[in-house]
Amino acid sequence: MTFRDYVEPLYNAYLEDREIIKRLRDKMKDGSYLKDLEDDPGLQD
Repeated sequence: MTFRDYVEPLYNAYLEDREIIKRLRDKMKDGSYLKDLEDDPGLQD
């Protein structure tokens, strides 16, 4: 078992527990959030 095989399930469980993944999915479904990201000058390169 590699370190990655050990850490990935733990990190995914942490994200699920904190509902971070659910909130990110909800934001991605909201079109205005994506539009705000596109218009953010800090993300323009």
